[in-house]
Order: sequence, then C-alpha cells, then structure tokens
Amino acid sequence: MRQTILFAVGVIILDAMGIGLLMPVLPDILAELQGIDPKILHQADSYNPIGEIAGIGMWLTAVYMGMQFLFGPTLGNLSDRFGRRPVLLISLLALGIDYIILGFAGSIWVLFLGRILAGIAGATYGTAYAAIADISNKENKARNFGFVGAGFGIGFILGPAIGAALAGLDVRAPIFAAALLSFVNLVFGYLFFQETLPKKRQRPFDFRRANPVGALQQIRKVPQIHGWLLSAFLFGIAFTVYPAVWSYYGRAVAGWDRQEVGISLAVFGVSFAIVQIFLLGPMVNRIGPRRVLAIGIWSAFLCFLGLGLAQNGTHIYMTVPLSALSIVVNPMISSILSNSVSEDVQGELQGINTSLAAVGSTIAPFIMVGAFIWGTPSNPDKFSLPGAPFLICACLMLSLILITRRQSAL
Repeated sequence: MRQTILFAVGVIILDAMGIGLLMPVLPDILAELQGIDPKILHQADSYNPIGEIAGIGMWLTAVYMGMQFLFGPTLGNLSDRFGRRPVLLISLLALGIDYIILGFAGSIWVLFLGRILAGIAGATYGTAYAAIADISNKENKARNFGFVGAGFGIGFILGPAIGAALAGLDVRAPIFAAALLSFVNLVFGYLFFQETLPKKRQRPFDFRRANPVGALQQIRKVPQIHGWLLSAFLFGIAFTVYPAVWSYYGRAVAGWDRQEVGISLAVFGVSFAIVQIFLLGPMVNRIGPRRVLAIGIWSAFLCFLGLGLAQNGTHIYMTVPLSALSIVVNPMISSILSNSVSEDVQGELQGINTSLAAVGSTIAPFIMVGAFIWGTPSNPDKFSLPGAPFLICACLMLSLILITRRQSAL
C-alpha cells in the first residue's frame, strides 16, 4: 500500500513539476514564435502585447482540456478493464513526447500538435486517484487522497524553482527538463509500480460508457453524486485560472519577469504542501471531510477576491495562506465521490470526473483569459483590472458554497 501511494504521489509531483517548469517560460516562448521581444511583456509604460500572448495560451489550454474531455472516460474505462498500471505508463510516455515536441517547436501549430497528444493521453491524475481508491477504505481515503494532493503542492515547489533557474540558461531548457522527468517517472513506474486493481474487479470495456455522452448518461444512475460532481466541475473551472492566466497576471499586476513568476509559483506550492502534509489529516480526523471542504471553499473565495483586487506583488503574496487552505477542496470532493460508488467503477468515476473537469477547463480559458484581456488593454491610459478573472472565480465559489450546503443536507 505504501509503495502504491508513493508512486501515485510521485506521478502527481512530476506532473506538477512539468506544469510548473513550463508556466514561467510559456509567455516568452509564445512571444518569440510571434516575433515579439519577450522583454516588453512586463513593461507598463509602453505598448504591451500581454493580452495577445495570453489569447494564444488560452487556445493551447482549451485544446488540451478539450482532448481530455473527449478521451477521459475512455481512459477511465480502459483502466477498469486492463488495470491502472498500463494506462498510467502510456500516459507518462505521451507526456514525455509532448514536452519534446514543445521543446523543438518552431511554430505555434507544432505547439498545438503537442497539446493534442498530451490531452488525449492525459489520464495521470484520474488514474492515480483510482489507484489510491483501489487500496483505500472509507476511513483513510480522504487522508490518502490528501497525500496525492500534497504531491501537487510539492511539484509546484520544485517545478517553478527549477524552471526559473534553467530559464537563465535557455528559455526552452525547462521544457526539456520536464520531458526528462516524465521519462524518469515512466521508468520508475515500470520497475516498481504494481497493479492495484484485482482481476476479479476488472470489468469488460463498454464503448457506450467510454465516451463523453455515454459516461455522462451513467451519472443519472447515481443521483446522490450529482451535486458533488457539479461542485467538482465548478471548482475545476475556477482553479484553471492559475495555469490560464498566472504567468500573464504576474507580469501585468506586479511587473514580474519569468524568474519572479517562477518564485511566486514555488511560494504557493510550499503553502499547498504544508497544508496537505501537515494539516489536512488532523483537520479531517477532528471535524470531518465535509467541514474541511467548507473551510476550503470559503478560503478559495477570499483568496480569489484578494487576487482580483491586488495592486502589486505584496498584495498577491498576502493571499498565500488562503490559497493554501483552498487546495483541500479537490481531495475532499474526490473522497466523498469515491465513497459514494462501488469499488468496481472507481476508474469510470474518476474518468467521468476527469471528463467533467476537462469540460470546465476547456470553457475556463475563454472565460478567464477573455476577462484578463478585457482587464489589460494595451493602452496603459485606459482603465485596467487584470484581476478580473479572479473576481469571476470568487463568484463561482459563492455558488459552490450554496451547492455543497444543499448536498450535505440531503
């Protein structure tokens, strides 16, 4: 059991590191491919094309998440049929190939090709959660999911820090580092990760349940999870604001360069890890997962409100404690969902959850980046509100508070 948890956490750590390595440098790479000098992206006293660059990043994110929506249920059902191990290993291989494509990309269209490939095989999160569900019971599931969530925080500590350092050598060096990490994780999983799904719990693959429409139809059979799935969906939309606009937001609000963006991500990652490793378990044991969930949602609301109104880097860093507490929302919802269905459909459940999250994450970039572009006109004399995407997320958290209260009362 311990080895499985360590591998699942390792998968998430390296995945988050890959994301963290890429985020600080993506705006610079996009600017270069568009023939724009990256140095002007954090200048406030002249024409600033940060909104234009963010728009391209929006489409890259939307394509990636759109592929996850289309293929998430398929991979979830494949993991219920053939096991978690082959799906995880193939996904890691695809991610490594994607980063190599990104590293050598000489045009925007090649970047899109890589994101399509990664989105199709991007099942690592859902399958890792399914593997944890396989070896957990109702008493320790929330804690074990919290360990997986801690991996995300740890990855966000290491990724941006390493990315910021490597970016000083070459703007694409962090991307090749992400590829190397994916392949290292692939080898580690091949050598040490044992299958967690027993043969007796594997079920035949059914295409009617393995496509987005069929998967969503299966939800109707389990009405007790509708509200929780909607909660996960809305939180997924809100949390996408970080990868969608953070690299651009930091430049617009605080004038950060790519190194400073990397440092900020590392600071937030440290706070995520502290909460997940040291606070989440005791909180769940003391007050229960649903109250912990409520604390996380309220913290997310206040964090998004603060980021929406921030005027400088100090204001941004003041939201770190609230952001740290908000990270408990996803593992708590995953735990509640997992305890609501039978053991033989854990992969399918995580596939549905991944697919719904992907729908939200496909929609979110258009909302978040659209709001950012509106709030950051290229003319510095016009009204600006670069925190507009975070104010939208604060409104989503208010909706989430109402939904989870109703769901808890059923």
